[in-house]
Amino acid sequence: MVYVLEWWEIPLKHYIISFIAQNIPFLIPFANLLAILSGAFLGIRQIEKKTILENERRTKNL
Repeated sequence: MVYVLEWWEIPLKHYIISFIAQNIPFLIPFANLLAILSGAFLGIRQIEKKTILENERRTKNL
C-alpha cells in the first residue's frame, strides 16, 4: 500500500529546500552579486590617514 501525499501535507521548509537545491547553479552567482553590491552600497568605505580623527560625531561631543 502506497500513501500519496498531497501538496498541502508537505511542510513549507521542504519546498524551500527543494527550490534551492534545484536552482543552486543560478543562485550562486546571484548571491555573489548581492554580496558585492551590499558591500558597495552599505557603508564600506576607506578611511584616509589625514581624516581619521575628523568625525562628525566626535566634533559634536566636544
